[in-house]
Amino acid sequence: MSKNSSVQLAIHPGKPHEGRVWVSGFKHLLVPCMLATFGLSSSNIILTNVPEILDKKILCEIMEYLGCIIHQSQDTLTINTTNACSKAIPEHLTDKIHGAIYLLPVLLGRFKKIDIGGTGGCAIGDESLTGKRPISHMLSILKKFGAKFSINGRRIEGSCSRFTAQIIDIMNYSERSDILTGPLVSGATKTAILASLFVTEGMTTILNPYQKPDVIFLVDFIKSYGFRTTLSKDAITIMPPDYYISSPAPFRLCADVSQIMTYIALSVYHKIQVVMENVDWAIDSIGLKHELTILNSMGITLCGDGGQLTVSSPMQLRKQHIIVTSESIYSDHQPLFAIMLTHANGVSKIEEHVWKKRFAYVSELNRLGFKMHEKNNELIIEPSGVRCGGTLLATDLRTAACLLIAALNPPETVILNGLEHLERGYESLVEQLLMFGFQLE
Repeated sequence: MSKNSSVQLAIHPGKPHEGRVWVSGFKHLLVPCMLATFGLSSSNIILTNVPEILDKKILCEIMEYLGCIIHQSQDTLTINTTNACSKAIPEHLTDKIHGAIYLLPVLLGRFKKIDIGGTGGCAIGDESLTGKRPISHMLSILKKFGAKFSINGRRIEGSCSRFTAQIIDIMNYSERSDILTGPLVSGATKTAILASLFVTEGMTTILNPYQKPDVIFLVDFIKSYGFRTTLSKDAITIMPPDYYISSPAPFRLCADVSQIMTYIALSVYHKIQVVMENVDWAIDSIGLKHELTILNSMGITLCGDGGQLTVSSPMQLRKQHIIVTSESIYSDHQPLFAIMLTHANGVSKIEEHVWKKRFAYVSELNRLGFKMHEKNNELIIEPSGVRCGGTLLATDLRTAACLLIAALNPPETVILNGLEHLERGYESLVEQLLMFGFQLE
């Protein structure tokens, strides 16, 4: 699919019913785990529960271009970086996904230099940066480890003689001094972890780290290869292995928490029972701690048992005031909460303190009859729903999911454009929705 292509879907009135869906592995954990393999000792590193999404496809293409040997069988990915080498990475590969930016710490650490094109991803950054995803925080952290950079247009060139152990305080990358939040803290934490894999002496300490599953389980992953790690509320410490573990057990990615939230929103908004498969709720619920508190307050019932998660929606939801920070719910999930809260028993409010352009869905939904009002970083949600058809445009991944869920079963046909964004986070969302009786073409 070309960068400028647009996928269109026609949504017609129908009669949805209950159904089952398959939840694949977590996108935000997949990317750093794939790239961490450049700093691990084993010749063959095995990841399981790997989602078939664009990020995986492009990273495999880039890594094979660099000389890695990659084999995939169903949802299992085997990666061998033994013969990898340093090359300038063309922009036609890197600009398809944001995750390519995490090549910076691993290629600098492995080869002492990097030449990489500009990266892509959803345009959810500050408008003053034309919506692009920031990278200055990642460069700042890598400079602390010993790297130097020059930027020529959209290309980044970097070099280092070696990475040295550092103390990195992620609060320095927070937009507020009282809580950890903003668009930089997740990337800053992962960059520091990946860079630490190439420190040969001493302890790297990451203070006030971002702590969601993509970080917690990344630390578990590198620990399984011998790195001496600790993780507490206040810090992550990483030291080189006393000895390398060359053949640990395959590492299973946790279920994608954003997919889980998407199917919860589907169930709640359309008042149908949804059963999710491939969910180890004891593990996968860890990343949804804050979301679960809000869902419980709304009156939503979840039952996880035997590799399944069942969602049952009440007839009436309780209104909420949700504050989104890097220490609360995922920013990715607030559009899904917004959709559900249109069925609440009063006016709800969402404050967004991570990404500045997370309300791109509001104007599109209001064209269908919703009653949402955005001002600065706040969204007011009145009880409402789809009252008419129309043509909509999704401009990022979660907006695409949000609009799609909301527009299902309309009173008249809805045309939704921009669904190519879905391939960055969902294996087959549209195909799975067909199994619920929705009328899509």
